[in-house]
Formats: sequence, structure tokens, C-alpha cells
Amino acid sequence: MGPVIGDLLPLALGIAISPTPVAAVIVMLLSTRGQVTSLGFVLGWIIGVALAIFALTWLSALVPQARFSVSPALLGTAEMLLGLVLVGFGIRQWTSRNATSTDDMPRWLRAVDTLKPWQALPVGFVYAAFRPKNFVLTAAAALVITDGGVTFAESLVAMGVFTVIASATLAFPVVASLTGIKNTRALLEGFRERILKNVGVITGTALLILGVVVLGMGIGEF
Repeated sequence: MGPVIGDLLPLALGIAISPTPVAAVIVMLLSTRGQVTSLGFVLGWIIGVALAIFALTWLSALVPQARFSVSPALLGTAEMLLGLVLVGFGIRQWTSRNATSTDDMPRWLRAVDTLKPWQALPVGFVYAAFRPKNFVLTAAAALVITDGGVTFAESLVAMGVFTVIASATLAFPVVASLTGIKNTRALLEGFRERILKNVGVITGTALLILGVVVLGMGIGEF
């Protein structure tokens, strides 16, 4: 069980540290009826991640393992290549990063700012379950669980841990707002400004970290 959770952590963190959905939640919190709207988005996100990891794990368990058995060397090579690609994308994000501000907020963030509470939940669900990067990382997590030799109960625990970690960065500002922590709005405004000015840096750093971790996993297969 421990090795499975250990392999899931970097994949879940790869989803959690994406600045785009975090910025969306913060923008929602600062809008009219922000708490209700952001809560709906986060609930949709959690449901999307949970259903995606459950469905992909179930589907991967249905695939006859013997037909697709690969040698550790081949699997390690594939993981190393994926890690190098992620590192390359991270370096590209760093070198092409552009500072922005709330005055030139991306169009999609302006649209998020006007979301109705009843619209936020399905938007969060679709964004969590079907965003390409999330889908790839969740599919990789499903394979980790399937190949980990865990029981059904342990696989449910692993899926729960994955969902919690992948959703933590979005849930935290909403929980902070709902619990009435002092100066929450001022803190959120500061976070929004920093995220918008450093999207490239944050994304590049996340990709670099994830790429190095995946590269290390591949080296470990040899």
C-alpha cells in the first residue's frame, strides 16, 4: 500500500499545483456571491477527480494484464522520456513567461468572474475530469493502483488520497473564506495578483518538479 501511495503523490501534486484552477477559485471568491460559486466549483472539481480516477482504475483493471505486459526496462525508458518531455515544457514555460496583471486578465478568467453558482459545479467537474493534463496524470495514477497489487478496499483508500491531494490547493482558499479567517479577502487579492503575474513561473516550476520525479521513477525501473 505504501509504495502505491508514494507513486500516486507526484501525480496528484501535478494536478494540485496547477495555477489555472487555483486562480479561477480565487477570482470566484472575490466576485459577487463568491463563496457559493467557488464552493460549487470545488465540489464539481472533487467529484470530477474522484469519478475519473475510479472509472479509469476500473477500466484498467478490465484490461487483460498478460497481453500488455512490458519489461521494466521498456517501462522505465517510457517514463524517462515522459519526464524529459515534462522538463522540456517546464523550461519552455520559464523562458517564455510573461508578467500580467488584473488589468489584462485572460478572457477565460473574466468569464469565470461572471459564473452563476449553478453553473460552477459542472464547470468544475468538466475541468477536473477532462482537462488533458489532468486526464493523463489520472490515467497514470489508475495504472499505478491497478498494478500495485492492492485489495479493493486499499484501492479505494488510494483513490481517496489521490482525490484529496489533487483538490487540496483549490479547497484551501474556499475553506479559509468560509471559516472567516481574518483578512481573508486581502490575502486572496494578493494571491490573485501574484498568480496572474507569475503564471509562467508557477507552471514551469510545477512541470520541472513533476518531470524530475517521473524521470526518477523511470531510472528506478532499471
